[in-house]
Amino acid sequence: MNVEKLSNGKYKFREKYKCPLTNKWKSVTVTYEKHNRHIEKLAQKELNKKIEDILSKYAQKNTDITMNDLVELYLSDAKDRLKPDSTYPLRKKVLKRIKELVGSDALICNITPTYLNSILPKNHLRNYSKILFRWAYTNEFIDADLSIFIKKEKKKKKTLESIVNDCPEQREYYEREELKELFNTLSSSKLYCPQVLRLILESQTITGKRFGEVTALFEDDIDDIEQIAHIYKRSYMGSLNTPKTDKSIDDIGINRRMVQIKKEAIFLKRVFKIESRYLFADTAGRPFSYSTARAILKNYGYSSKTHLFRKTCASLLAEQGVSLKYIQDRLGHEDDKTTTEIYIKVTGKMKKEQQDYFKNLDII
Repeated sequence: MNVEKLSNGKYKFREKYKCPLTNKWKSVTVTYEKHNRHIEKLAQKELNKKIEDILSKYAQKNTDITMNDLVELYLSDAKDRLKPDSTYPLRKKVLKRIKELVGSDALICNITPTYLNSILPKNHLRNYSKILFRWAYTNEFIDADLSIFIKKEKKKKKTLESIVNDCPEQREYYEREELKELFNTLSSSKLYCPQVLRLILESQTITGKRFGEVTALFEDDIDDIEQIAHIYKRSYMGSLNTPKTDKSIDDIGINRRMVQIKKEAIFLKRVFKIESRYLFADTAGRPFSYSTARAILKNYGYSSKTHLFRKTCASLLAEQGVSLKYIQDRLGHEDDKTTTEIYIKVTGKMKKEQQDYFKNLDII
């Protein structure tokens, strides 16, 4: 460290360092009013800090970080931001699969977009890979944002005609007759679980809420007098948490059938000697599980997707002439493409039926 006395009586302290980019010597300075042993120590400390800050900008990236390290670092950072009972375990499971495909020991500095696009299947794994590598770039673990180069499968843009004329296999909801048949099939069982599942799925169809939001209902969450259902929680793997989105928290109006469903569910529990505050409990008194519902539906030959009943609610409301905004509010959506497509499909079919009716009608 060099010291220089300035014309104004102050002292300039200078320290050299070698620039990693140019390999040339440069210097940093700091000025103090006095010059003594104590000041020298302070100046040296400040100069060292300046040099450290400068050199850190030129520091090499983490070239020894593997995919396994990256996934662990990401999960550690995301743990406090993701829902611990649902989103986090799902994210962890998906990233484990991505890690296996890419290679746990693969150095992230050597991973290329071409390699990722060749190794990753064209499904949800690509979306989660984009999240992971965007995070890695933001946190300076990699030099380039690989997420923008991960290609997703391009879906054909749907036209109004294609939406209205989709075949039954492509439908995201049940028709009235299909719904009636499914409910009757479940009700005809002598077992507890199929019978209570029928009530759960019918409740989904009436309220438009998610499976976990319906199975989290306590008996007193259904107000018989005011005909209101209080939605403020959801169940997942036996535990309770807040709903998926804040938009889902609501007091919704319900019809008399939903009140009757409450009575039937309580009666069913009494018959099978099940004690639980949950309206739709399993045989152990816990919230009815999603996996059990899927297994029962699959066993009876139906789709195991319980969200179809939520979409069916949108379809039935559209048939009744309810506006798209009210339907989205009911389902807890601010904007949902699937709900919009269902609305267009149903109202489009109704419009076409009206047109066909008047084409063959002799008014005069």
